[in-house]
Amino acid sequence: MRYFLTVSTPVPEAHQDAARAQGRARSEQFIEQLGRHLLRGRSLVKDVVEEIQPDSSQFFGQQETVHAAAPTDEAAGAPS
Repeated sequence: MRYFLTVSTPVPEAHQDAARAQGRARSEQFIEQLGRHLLRGRSLVKDVVEEIQPDSSQFFGQQETVHAAAPTDEAAGAPS
């Protein structure tokens, strides 16, 4: 948040009332979304981590995940 506020250009005086109104609306929307999330009882941190770094099971079927996780003897460099 600090970085965003540091690099954001100032809002011209003529647009400040509209910017404040939009900021209030966005803030209220965020609070509502956060409230719904908290009612579900899940960890916000866990949801953010899963969104940033999804589990490989979301991309592969179970069988493919097992093969991707366990290299074959050839892939490990063992003689055939």
